Amino acid sequence: MQMDDGAYPFLALSGIPSVSFSFISSSDKQFLGTNMDEKKHLDRITDQKVVELSVLAAQVAGQMALRLVHDHILKLDVTKYSDVIARHVSAITQHVDTLKNDTVDKIESLSTKWLNAAKSSYSRAAASLNIDIRNTDQNDFEMCRIINNRIMKVEHNFLSPYVSLRDVPFRHIFFGNGWQTTTDLEKYLGDVQEKTSFNIDQVLNQFALLTWTIQGCANDLAGDIWSLDNEI
Repeated sequence: MQMDDGAYPFLALSGIPSVSFSFISSSDKQFLGTNMDEKKHLDRITDQKVVELSVLAAQVAGQMALRLVHDHILKLDVTKYSDVIARHVSAITQHVDTLKNDTVDKIESLSTKWLNAAKSSYSRAAASLNIDIRNTDQNDFEMCRIINNRIMKVEHNFLSPYVSLRDVPFRHIFFGNGWQTTTDLEKYLGDVQEKTSFNIDQVLNQFALLTWTIQGCANDLAGDIWSLDNEI
């Protein structure tokens, strides 16, 4: 999702779950935002199917709107993030193990214990939410509201609060850009052998901020933070 997308501010700035869809063309010509952004060019690129494509787009948007209006609980499966988190934590753990095997200087002070604990906390919280959803009377509007609030906070909580919005517009720790992302940490750890120096303080800081971000999301998702096993 690019900055010129209408849905971008909702996701990147406010952490509101958003979707953007569009039709793409195999043509290399890009007319949008140029003087050639005219109906005749659109007709040519779409083989005179502007009306058909517009109907399809309206049907997709309409189905989404109907589900949002009709369903009492949002159809967002927060357990899918468990796989995303597990994949990134596994990659980070492998890099750390490799560096420890290579006896990189100061690497012994680096541990993935709390990062893995935060991953487990999120998985438990997401699974618990699904159990709550199955056991909830969906005609109980107050309970549905509480569950929906827990669901909505997930995307917002993955926007790192530890970086400036001015410096990093998209602060998402998994899909954003910048030093706060898991991808950036994985790349740094993977490139250590090619660097002349290893900044252990920088890595420890990234580990701590990632851990707190994931754990904080798990806390909000769980609802009752006092029931969590982990204390960081």
